[in-house]
Amino acid sequence: MFFALAALLLPLLSFILLSVSGKRLPGKGDWLATGLTGLSFVAALLVFMGVFQSDAPHTSLLFKLEWFRIGNTTIEAGITLDNLSVLMLGLVTFISLLVHIYSMAYMKGDPRYHRYWPYLSLFVFSMLGLVLSGNLLITYMCWELVGVASYLMIGFWFERPKAALASQKSFIINRLGDIGFLVALMSLFSLAGTFDIQALNQQIGDALRQAAAALPLSDTADAAGAISGTADVRIYIAAAGLTLAAFAKSAQFPLHTWLPDAMEGPTSVSSLIHAATMVAAGVFLLARMFPLFPGELLDVIAVAGTFTAFLAATVALVQFDIKKVLAYSTISQLGFMMLGIGTGHYEAAIFHLVTHAFFKCLLFLGAGAVIHHIHEVKHHHNLEIGEQDMRIMGGLRREMPLTFWVYTLAAAALAGLPFFSGFLSKEMILLGSFGWALEKGGFWLLIPLSAVATSLLTAWYIGRQWSLVFMGKSRTPALAHVKEGNLKMKIPMAVLGVFTLFIWFSLNPFSTSDIALAGAFSANNTAALLQGVPGIITWGLLLLALVGLPAVLYTAFRGFSMKAQFREKESGLENFLSRGWYLDPVYNAIFVRPVLWLGNSMQAIDKKLVDGFLHLLERLVRSLSKVAAWLDKVIVDGLVNAIGGRARSLGDFFRGFQTGRVQQYMALAVFGLMILYLIKIVLDK
Repeated sequence: MFFALAALLLPLLSFILLSVSGKRLPGKGDWLATGLTGLSFVAALLVFMGVFQSDAPHTSLLFKLEWFRIGNTTIEAGITLDNLSVLMLGLVTFISLLVHIYSMAYMKGDPRYHRYWPYLSLFVFSMLGLVLSGNLLITYMCWELVGVASYLMIGFWFERPKAALASQKSFIINRLGDIGFLVALMSLFSLAGTFDIQALNQQIGDALRQAAAALPLSDTADAAGAISGTADVRIYIAAAGLTLAAFAKSAQFPLHTWLPDAMEGPTSVSSLIHAATMVAAGVFLLARMFPLFPGELLDVIAVAGTFTAFLAATVALVQFDIKKVLAYSTISQLGFMMLGIGTGHYEAAIFHLVTHAFFKCLLFLGAGAVIHHIHEVKHHHNLEIGEQDMRIMGGLRREMPLTFWVYTLAAAALAGLPFFSGFLSKEMILLGSFGWALEKGGFWLLIPLSAVATSLLTAWYIGRQWSLVFMGKSRTPALAHVKEGNLKMKIPMAVLGVFTLFIWFSLNPFSTSDIALAGAFSANNTAALLQGVPGIITWGLLLLALVGLPAVLYTAFRGFSMKAQFREKESGLENFLSRGWYLDPVYNAIFVRPVLWLGNSMQAIDKKLVDGFLHLLERLVRSLSKVAAWLDKVIVDGLVNAIGGRARSLGDFFRGFQTGRVQQYMALAVFGLMILYLIKIVLDK
């Protein structure tokens, strides 16, 4: 348990130290971030060797502490160590360590070099917290942290408008998924009164199994469909919420459009996002919560994953940006993983996640090496070229031999050629999907057939990219002087290249029957997976891998390696595909523009109607105030002042008689008596 905590907390320590004083440290703290990540990997490796397959599948070692109370309910925080979590722990720390080493050369000289390392450490810590958490509430918190870290890294060069918009787009789309996660949390807590993942899987999984067992059905598919009438509706709400969250994080249709735009971040970060952190989180969440998914939702996941894989592969066919080809490839491969989960073989999905992490990380690091050196040549020769545009490349195999060879290994693994890891994991998913579809019958067979077609498209687009970048002659003479990077960039790529080979996962390069990595997760192992799959399908898939995929790769090589000129005008289909099936314009028309229109309308109403009324009211009050002020000043004050003035005048008048002269007083007395006498005479008449 100590090593598990160390593996988790060392990246957090790195984030804190580098945030406080990274700018003042030698090397801006790159050695500290890399060193602590290396120690985290060593600790993770010790945990992996001690836990993986040490007991029956899915047996957990739990470490819990009381966190807080709600009434009589105690919420505990802790970590879970089982086959799934320790496998992800080792994978995340290993890939992160290689990306750290690579970044020391790739990011050197960047003005924000000191900011890069704490962001990267936060990313690693968030993902490790997510995979180790035994409490779904903490998983959600780490889920949000992963989103924040990805937002920071995608918008790392925020002065570029595209990078700023890409980070905002990623953040907003993932918030939609987070709403689903939040709804799932509330549903599960109201249902089971706990956030403990093991307890949730056990209680709700048992409820689903009991509901299925109570039905007089022998067919698994029918039973799964009939559960909806007996199981609590909150299970469906929770499972749907988790599915929405996973689809957003793992870039599945219709929430996939953020991932190609996320290529605006540093390429080293892209390799981490696509291999072991951001997009892997969605697949991991579905695998972690797999027991509580009803059959109907698994069918939805399988269909959506298959469609996403096909859609993304078709878009990758016509891209000329070296990173966007890989981005759409990741979306497509994640679709394969969703197909594995949807067909009930989540162990095959996790196996493909592992093999994909190695070869996709390598592909991104190789693309980064190409971009890095083209960037240097561009500034040295003051060229006006796009650093990521494959149309300006070609012939780089001579100038960058190591990059060429390891890229070739990764491309072969992605294409699914025998003797490479991608063949084993993709074959397992395809076989499982055929078994699932045959059991269901009817149009469900279209699902595995579509997946096979997508595999051929995968071979085509990666063969096209490989040819455009490395084969033929250079289309830009200055690139003939490109040189490979230093050892900090070469070593991670060489290590990853080794892990693209089959030998690390199976002794038999043509069979998936003895893959311990996939069989460690459930009783639904590879032997069971192959049951019900006719031999003709198994041999057909093998023949396709041996003959069909190489034929597609050769065709792509012949079609693109010698091409020096490209058409400026695209055909209608190419235009449709290169713009991602026009989904962004559709989303803009359906969601973005109405929301902007509503916002602008509310602003106009606020400005013209509400503010206008308030301004009118203000003017009216001001006018009334002026009238009141005039009345007060002129009428009220005038009357009071007039009375006062008259009183003072009268006083002044009478004060004039107070002279102190006796003669004057006597004269006035005589005058007064005369007046009185005259008045008496008048009255007597």
